[in-house]
Amino acid sequence: MVMKGKAFWLLAVCALGVLLIPACTDSVSPPAEVTYSAGNYLWGTTPPPIRYYRETGERTEIHILEFENGAVLDTRYDTLGSRLGSTTLHRQHTNGTDILLGCNAYSLPYVPEHLRFQPYLYTVPGPEVAARSWMNMDRDLIFIGGKNGTLYRFRPASDEWEAIEIAWSSPVTALNRDLRASGQLLVATESEGLFRLGIYDSTWTHIATPAGSISDIECDGNGALFVVIDGHLYVRHPERASWDPFPLPSLAENVTHIAIINYDFTHSMLFVGRHDGALAQIHLQSSWPTQLTTSDNPGTESIVQIRASLGSPYSAVAVAMPPVLYVTPENSGFWASVPLPSTIRPTAVCQSDISGDVIVGTEDGVYRFDGSPVRRSGLEGQHVYSLHFGKDNAFYCGTGIGTYRSVDGGINWTRIDATPQIRQQQSGMTLLPASFAVGSSWTAGQVLTGGSVGVELHGRVLEHFDRLLLPGDRGTYNDVIAARYALEDATGSPQPGSYYWTIYFARDRGPVFIEEVIDNNIVARVWQVETLSTIPTATHYPRRTPH
Repeated sequence: MVMKGKAFWLLAVCALGVLLIPACTDSVSPPAEVTYSAGNYLWGTTPPPIRYYRETGERTEIHILEFENGAVLDTRYDTLGSRLGSTTLHRQHTNGTDILLGCNAYSLPYVPEHLRFQPYLYTVPGPEVAARSWMNMDRDLIFIGGKNGTLYRFRPASDEWEAIEIAWSSPVTALNRDLRASGQLLVATESEGLFRLGIYDSTWTHIATPAGSISDIECDGNGALFVVIDGHLYVRHPERASWDPFPLPSLAENVTHIAIINYDFTHSMLFVGRHDGALAQIHLQSSWPTQLTTSDNPGTESIVQIRASLGSPYSAVAVAMPPVLYVTPENSGFWASVPLPSTIRPTAVCQSDISGDVIVGTEDGVYRFDGSPVRRSGLEGQHVYSLHFGKDNAFYCGTGIGTYRSVDGGINWTRIDATPQIRQQQSGMTLLPASFAVGSSWTAGQVLTGGSVGVELHGRVLEHFDRLLLPGDRGTYNDVIAARYALEDATGSPQPGSYYWTIYFARDRGPVFIEEVIDNNIVARVWQVETLSTIPTATHYPRRTPH
């Protein structure tokens, strides 16, 4: 039947139901032997941002898609403009068509929780990280500050690195954990003060500090913060918002580094190293000093670094210049000196939490002390910037070249950065074959429906429209392809009760309308609203829900 210049209702017959779509046409659909090219119906290489609305019953979400370098940033907002979260999809261009990777229950196309694309493994180059500071969050997670202010999560069990988005530009000088709230990471910077990030937060909180460069930070069990800024020791008690000089004036100036042991929520031991070589132990009760022991070290110019441990035979260890190692056994109140080679320049120190092993970093590799005379222990020729003992009972070392780990007490070192990282990625949906006709079908992907074996998702071109008018006066498009994506039965129809999609692709526009269907019922509609010249600013950014 041919109808010239008249409006009519186009009857689009779907496998699980009948849907009426108002349309206007000057001719019937072209014959099945007419072929089309996928490139004409997909998004361009780098289109401008596109706004979509997804309507589910009474709920409407706004999705803004931004395209860059093969990635699609899909950011969700509510109708008030509040940001709900984002998902990064990837467009893999293969054999003349696009495979859309990473679709899930928070993206477009929407994929319900019970139906996900089968994952696959791949490798990516690992980052080169010259570690400068460390923080144990738990046995399976270490935060690491690199040079130039970078920050990473490192998972020892899988050797997986993840770069963290930062809110500062100056170098990170120290990391610690705010003990008032589980999972609160504290980052000290050279010139921008402190930053705090909760484990469920998506944005950093800035904590202003007195002017200057922070060289060290500690937190006691009561929640007080101690920082060293340009040689001055400050404290901020949990019930106050201000920073005060440490209440013992003799220990509030000329400080190089600090360390702390927390025995419980009210009792702690603070260790202080000074520029004049003095070392101090201060017992704290509810963050206030109650007892002081100091040790002067004649001939020592300056304490380079000090570290404390609750499990080690040495409550604290320190290195100084001229080169010497100091250890204090189990809060004895005195410091024993251990000679170091006179030719080295110590840069860092760290002790094991489970043994008497002490590692000293220098400008020329590492040295090891285990009760015997100090001896060289690897990484010759490398400038050591940081040392750390992890909750996995391994030593870690950051040098000017990279990051290393020792699982045998500092005897042997293995590089752990700049190595291939194994990633798991959900496979994707093949949107259209490179060339096709009405009636064409293809394997659009492998999906998991509860088991571990993938089931084929079939794509099928249902129709071509010369002109399509979307329901609800939501737009008119010329030259449109309708494709269905479903788990099909032997007859080519969607399996009963299964979830499937019908996507309408307009020439030179990409997807302009999506219907999500289950049991003959349309459960959601998505339509393209407009392309954007600028991205709107969200009114606020609530906590991110992990996806």
